[in-house]
Amino acid sequence: MDDGVEVENVILSDYEVEGADAMHSLFKNSGFEQLSEEELQAKLDARDEIAKREEDDKKERRRKYVEENEAKQRDREGDAGAEL
Repeated sequence: MDDGVEVENVILSDYEVEGADAMHSLFKNSGFEQLSEEELQAKLDARDEIAKREEDDKKERRRKYVEENEAKQRDREGDAGAEL
């Protein structure tokens, strides 16, 4: 399938003789980075924190929107009652 994405097939057994350094180099040249467990966990934690803040912001915006619409509705109902 040609979806415009460049695909590179890698046969890992080709790197058994050359060793782990050659494989690490291949992945680095392909845009991957090698991280320690601690570095990976820190990146995942940071990603999760950003997602949590975005979700909290979304909930807060929704809460304000609902409050504003409820206040507008009360005002309309008050105006309608005053006209009677």
